Amino acid sequence: MPPPPLRTSAGAPTGPNAGASTHASEYADFESFSPIMTRDEMLDWFSRRLGRAADAADVFKVGKEFYQLGAYSRALVCLQHYVAFPGAITAGRHLLAYCYLSLGELENALIEFKACVLENFHEDWQMVVELAIEIEEARRQQAANNPRHLMNQDLLASTTAADVANMSLDSSSASNVLATM
Repeated sequence: MPPPPLRTSAGAPTGPNAGASTHASEYADFESFSPIMTRDEMLDWFSRRLGRAADAADVFKVGKEFYQLGAYSRALVCLQHYVAFPGAITAGRHLLAYCYLSLGELENALIEFKACVLENFHEDWQMVVELAIEIEEARRQQAANNPRHLMNQDLLASTTAADVANMSLDSSSASNVLATM
């Protein structure tokens, strides 16, 4: 699957290589960045390289570079912490959703895409619907192999993908449907 488009604020370049530097990264020591770092370890990693405390833009930039390199687990670490920064933009959450998707974590990807929709990235509705359907199909396939599991999950399944596909896109409906998924 090719990398998805990366959206940024209005007027900014878009696409996975948007704003990519033509010179070497100031974070040339990417190998020392561990995909299992805690927030404090990650911030220390940035501080050692920058000589100052990292800000949200630093974390987003490195997360985006890791994503572009295909180092999705490392990008995930950066972007998980990035979305917790004050002033983080929705593009970081959008890229985080694609990291989860690239790592096969469909449920987490769905959660992040829903959050993007609630933050007015309505283009992610398609991903919400597609993932809801895919997750539901996988659940049904698993349930077909375990009929007892199917009986316990039928009520939950009745309010997932079909509800999303048939609803209007006004914000109150969006919030209500996303809350039920």
